[in-house]
Parts: sequence; structure tokens; C-alpha cells
Amino acid sequence: TRAMARSSRRRGGAREREEELESSRKLEGIIEAKVRE
Repeated sequence: TRAMARSSRRRGGAREREEELESSRKLEGIIEAKVRE
């Protein structure tokens, strides 16, 4: 998986980075929701 990530980063890593940010934001939102509860 590391090799795949490297090659994809060279081609279009921006898109993957955006996806990672989105997933991390979703996780943060879930954690915040749990904390608020």
C-alpha cells in the first residue's frame, strides 16, 4: 500500500489528500458529537 500511495501522490496526490482531510474532519465531527452528548 505504501508504494501505491507514493505513485498516486506523484500523479494526483492532491485528490487523495483532500479525501484524507475529509475523512479526518468527519472523524473529528463524530468525536465532537460524542463529547457534546
